[in-house]
Amino acid sequence: TVDGTTVAETTVTLEPGTAETVPFASPAEVTDTVQVSVTAASEDDSATATVAVLDPPLFAVSLSAPDPATLGADLPLTATVTNTGDVGATQSVSFAVDGVVQATRTVALAGGAAETVTFAYVPAATGARNLTVATANESAVESVTVQSPANFDVGLDGVAGTVDPGETTTVTVTVENTGGRSGTRPVVMSVDGDPVLNETLTLAGGETVTLTYNHTAAASAPTTLEVADVTPDDTASASVAG
Repeated sequence: TVDGTTVAETTVTLEPGTAETVPFASPAEVTDTVQVSVTAASEDDSATATVAVLDPPLFAVSLSAPDPATLGADLPLTATVTNTGDVGATQSVSFAVDGVVQATRTVALAGGAAETVTFAYVPAATGARNLTVATANESAVESVTVQSPANFDVGLDGVAGTVDPGETTTVTVTVENTGGRSGTRPVVMSVDGDPVLNETLTLAGGETVTLTYNHTAAASAPTTLEVADVTPDDTASASVAG
């Protein structure tokens, strides 16, 4: 009996002076009980013991991943694995991208213990990705979007071919982030090598801005001006004859 309820019985025939071990399995309904009173009884005698009932090991997992991710850049993944059972065990923890396993870790946990497991992933293509970390008992999935990194293209517009001495011409700088991620870049315009415009721009993916610079040609003898516009990603230049 378990806590006074008969859960199993068997018939045993013994010769005088002999003994036999009779096994009984714990019923499933007591697995969530901290301890139970177990009694084994025959017609002549009984014995009672208090038995602790332990939950088997169960490795639960949660996953954290930054979203969006950047193409070609390391994407750090952090998984927390917790043994919610009472009995210690060792399991393999796998990391997969769109169902294809990329790496595994071996994790040993005592009952009730937890461990943080990290995986490194460098996306090789843009688009949506399903990231999965799984134990033998359950899995956790995070969906991330992989975007191309920020890239600032620059162009010079409205540059007059010639400018008379003393005349003012307007140079327009077009800056476009052709990447998918937002970014911050310095933009520098120079005339004859001397910076005349210096801006730090933050642009979302696909965003475009324009900057202008008014240049007045020298009143003396005509000169040829080299107008250059530079970001860390791109360069544009044009000549203005004055």
